Amino acid sequence: MKKLLTILIVLAVLVAGGLAALGFGLRSVIQEQTLNALGNMTMSPQGKAYTATAEQVNFSPLSREMSIRGLSLQGERPQGPETWQVAEISFRLPVRMLLVFTPLRNMVLDGKDMVDVAENVVLRNLAMTAPDNRVAVQREEIDVIRAMPFLVRQTLERHEPVDMVAATYSMGADNTHAHFITVDIPGPSGSTRLSLKETSMRGWQGRTIDSIALDGLEVRVDGTPGISIGHIRQEGLTLPDEDLLRRIVDASGQADPDEALNQLMPLMETVLGAEPPLLRKAYAADMTFAVETSSVQVKEAVFEWLSNAPVHTRSSVKGLTAPSSLLRALLDLTLPPLNMDMAFESRSSGAASHKTALVSAAGLGVLDCEVKLNEKPGTNALEDLLTQSFSDFSLKYKDEGLTAWLGLNISTNVPQAVGALEALAALPGVRAGQQNDAIRRSLQTFAARPGSLEIQTTPGRTALVLDLIALLDNPGMLLTVTAKPGEHALREQMEALRLTFEAIQAVSSGQ
Repeated sequence: MKKLLTILIVLAVLVAGGLAALGFGLRSVIQEQTLNALGNMTMSPQGKAYTATAEQVNFSPLSREMSIRGLSLQGERPQGPETWQVAEISFRLPVRMLLVFTPLRNMVLDGKDMVDVAENVVLRNLAMTAPDNRVAVQREEIDVIRAMPFLVRQTLERHEPVDMVAATYSMGADNTHAHFITVDIPGPSGSTRLSLKETSMRGWQGRTIDSIALDGLEVRVDGTPGISIGHIRQEGLTLPDEDLLRRIVDASGQADPDEALNQLMPLMETVLGAEPPLLRKAYAADMTFAVETSSVQVKEAVFEWLSNAPVHTRSSVKGLTAPSSLLRALLDLTLPPLNMDMAFESRSSGAASHKTALVSAAGLGVLDCEVKLNEKPGTNALEDLLTQSFSDFSLKYKDEGLTAWLGLNISTNVPQAVGALEALAALPGVRAGQQNDAIRRSLQTFAARPGSLEIQTTPGRTALVLDLIALLDNPGMLLTVTAKPGEHALREQMEALRLTFEAIQAVSSGQ
């Protein structure tokens, strides 16, 4: 047993010594070729490679650690020069990669599976400067970077620059983390700064990425806060086809923002229609959006792209809140502070789709709606809308105070406001008829004692959006309306809310 242990120790020492000796012999080669490889990149198939320089490049044969200080990459974009600067990069070369710097390269890179290229990668103080933006990253860490063997060979041999857009599909990484990121974008109407406390990416393997997370996102325009989001997480990402991604990159690089947008819109429609979907799930929490002189908050939002064949999506928003003063400024209505939840679902196959929506606002009401749509392409957006047909429309509304608040906005004189709502419920501009009279009775029941209201189209009947114009004086031709009275009369509800209404109105008007 002692002999076996001795033999194993000797073999381990010999292997370690052999690797160290190999490292010492290749030290200058590794340092030179690594620096050259970092510059052998471009953002387009016909682009020129970057010019790479460094203040210091050092490889430690014993630990296989590579350290590069004062790295600078100089390149060109259509808009002008681009510069990447990194105060320090450090990483460890896997044992297999040592052999890549020897005559055994072709044998080592003969496989068709990704190989580990670098381990324990750390970048410190990265900065990218271009004519249209500037990016700064305080620190980035990557557990492992992988690449296809042919890409490693192309990068090192420098026969032609590596197209980084194409290379994205032949690379991968485990557990990427970046800290304290800022992006500055100058513009004709002011400068925009996007900042992030931390980002992370897991499971990048060619076209697919398991998840991307962003923490502490803030967007400021000319120093004024615009958007802040505590946490964003995207799961199940699949990049579009390489050619499509190339076209998106090229369109994004257009000098004219309007032209860039015109090119990007149809491309993004193609991306969203691809199978598998661009992403399976997106989640965001603790959001604040500056609006007017106030703000809107959202506790969380979720979006799920379940499939594209057929298209099936589901989304929800929870805890959307806004102060009464903002509602007054936007809607010219006095309402209680908004606290709303929403849920949406859509299924579609070809031109046909089925959509549902559920919206609830505390102290106001709950709205549950569904409809089937059939789209008929037109020559423009307006024609698209007017030629769209729908069927099986259903809207269910449960009142929890909204009708009383609307009545008080008409007048704080309760009898006068109740009379005005009752007059509206009588549908003075609608023609007489059995169906229309039934609708009148239902609306009058609801106006007297707000409870629940249900509006439906004739089952199985299809109508054009254009037909809605005819409903203005004859809704009974398509709709049925039923109502269930509530527990309290509208007059009672308004009297109970009147003092609260007047207090909110006074505060909102004073801001």
